[in-house]
Amino acid sequence: MDKMIDYIFGEMNSNRYAMKRVDKILMRQQATIRRLTTLTVFTVAYAVVVGLRCREQKEDIVDMRNKINKLEDDIEEIKRMKGE
Repeated sequence: MDKMIDYIFGEMNSNRYAMKRVDKILMRQQATIRRLTTLTVFTVAYAVVVGLRCREQKEDIVDMRNKINKLEDDIEEIKRMKGE
């Protein structure tokens, strides 16, 4: 009878230690997942910001081209006025 009780309590202790190890592993995984989630969120936010800046730069380039074309037209008009 004593051997049976020792076996039961021994198994309970080994199960308790195994549960503690599993709990520790799960806590580490949770911390890793939290870090990866944070990294993913910041990476996506960075990609969105870069995309917006790229779009703004393209719009600025188009505006500058329009201004350059307008200035070229003004220069041609001034040259014609001086030539007349």
